[in-house]
This record gives sequence, structure tokens and C-alpha cells, in this order.
Amino acid sequence: MKLYEEEVKALTEIVNDVFLVDIIAKNSKRDVVDARQIYSKILREKGYGYESIGRSIKKNHATIVHYIKNIDSLLTYDKQLRDKYMTCKVLFYKDREAITNELRKDVDIYMTVIRLRGELQQAVSNKSKVLNEFVSYIERYEKLIGRLPGVDDYRSTILPLFDV
Repeated sequence: MKLYEEEVKALTEIVNDVFLVDIIAKNSKRDVVDARQIYSKILREKGYGYESIGRSIKKNHATIVHYIKNIDSLLTYDKQLRDKYMTCKVLFYKDREAITNELRKDVDIYMTVIRLRGELQQAVSNKSKVLNEFVSYIERYEKLIGRLPGVDDYRSTILPLFDV
């Protein structure tokens, strides 16, 4: 039981320091709820039950279940929250044991998601730019020639403009 209390106290301090909140305070502001969700996720990953997590922050087990269900989707889209989660997790494990392979995998996955999201946004942006250029060329061609281009026109005049 002593190990449980030490871990809970340590994680509570870490989360409070990272989020600059008090997760036990009676408060439903977004930053406090986010901090509680991160706290709950880390303890749940460590093997703690919903009821014991809830007792430690004066919430019922249903609230903890709700936190656990929602936190992963938030972490996918909220970079700042994801960074705080990773900071809390690294600090928590650093004091207790060497960072596990699972934690390294989590960091790798989150970093890959961040990189791929950036690449996807760039690809969508490039696609829109190319499509707009293509429509512009078609409109100019139609005004100049008086008709829409045919397949041969695409091959000989339009596609070369896109280095295809």
C-alpha cells in the first residue's frame, strides 16, 4: 500500500506542476479536467483500477472511465496536451524506473503522428494549389481557343505545364 501512496503522490505533484493546477480541487475548468485525464491515463496504464484512481482525486469510477475513453482522441488532435502528457509520463517513470520500451514506442508513435499530420496538411495545400492552377489554365485555354481542350490538347499543351 505504501508504494501505491508514493506513486499517487508523486504523479499528483508532477501533473499539478506540469499543468499548473490542483487536480484534487473542486473545479471543472478545461485545464484541470485535462490534467485529471492525463493523471488517470498514466495510472490506468500502470495497472491501477478505476475506483482507486477515482478515490485518489475524489471522483467516482464512472468519471475515470469517461476520462479514459476520451483522452486518446484528445491527444490525437491537441499537440499541447500531448506534449504535457509525454512530459508527465517521462517524469513519472524517470523517478521510478528506466523508461520502458512501451514508453519509447508511445513517444515514437506520437512523433510519427505529428510528422504525418504536417505532411498531410502540406500535401492537401499543394493539391489545392495545383488544382487551382489547372483550372486557371483550362479557363485561359477555353477563352483563347473558344472550346474546352480535348485529350490531345491536354497531352500537348496543358500537361507539360505541370512537368508531367
